[in-house]
Amino acid sequence: MSDIRTLSIEDARYPASLKEIFDAPAQLFVRGNIDTLSHPCCVAVVGTRRCSSYGAAMTTRISGELAARGVCIVSGLALGVDTSAHSAALAAGGTTIAVLGCGIADADIYPATNGALARRIIESGGAIVSEYEVGTPAYPSHFLDRNRIIAALSRGTLVTEAPMKSGALATARRALEYNRDVYAVPGEITSYRSAGTNNLIKQGALCVTQTDDILDTIESSYLTALPKHGTEQALSENEQAVMDAIRTAPAVHFDDILGSTGLDAGAASSAIIALTLAGAIQETEPNTYAIVSL
Repeated sequence: MSDIRTLSIEDARYPASLKEIFDAPAQLFVRGNIDTLSHPCCVAVVGTRRCSSYGAAMTTRISGELAARGVCIVSGLALGVDTSAHSAALAAGGTTIAVLGCGIADADIYPATNGALARRIIESGGAIVSEYEVGTPAYPSHFLDRNRIIAALSRGTLVTEAPMKSGALATARRALEYNRDVYAVPGEITSYRSAGTNNLIKQGALCVTQTDDILDTIESSYLTALPKHGTEQALSENEQAVMDAIRTAPAVHFDDILGSTGLDAGAASSAIIALTLAGAIQETEPNTYAIVSL
């Protein structure tokens, strides 16, 4: 495809953060904004493909809030957590990079269901990148290899939900090897989906219960001020549905918002992020929201 460009490791636009690692790929194939690969403040957000509604909600919330502060979200375009991370960054008007374990032509995208998401990433000023040539299929071993690129491009890696056997944990290990920060969101101790993240915290990963836990580790010069929005601006259909749900009580839990709106966790979380940034709603307790009194 004409929009695919190749970067050799000798190229001046090859990301410096990737050159630092001992096993840097000799070349990269890129679609989108090449300069995004050298974004000064990237954070990887990774986790299980089979995430729970909790995992999707936490991924969407934190990724969206990071993106709104100017952090570039790096992930792997897989189903589950990766999809939530990329989608939240886009919903917040931010930038995101998808690192693939296959070729990056339209016909190569894996999973194929995320082809539209890949195009949105490119159109928004982000990038999709791979070390594999056009036409290369998504072999299982490629995903482990691409994890090192995700970790190396990023200042830190956040694992939002992952069982003990998860590629996300391999990304976290790579981050440690490259002297990057590792963050993890705690989960229910009875949930196998959170066994990996809870174990990361036991091993010393920074426990993340709010986005500020990550932002506090990032130099303020890399962050952007939140835009000031008027709450009177027109709402999207999903945002209006969430607002209507929250109006039914002084404060409404996320699960009740899902029940009353019929939205999936990702769509509801994106709407909540937008409404929070607009100053229309506020989080009064974890995952519980109320209308902001004017």
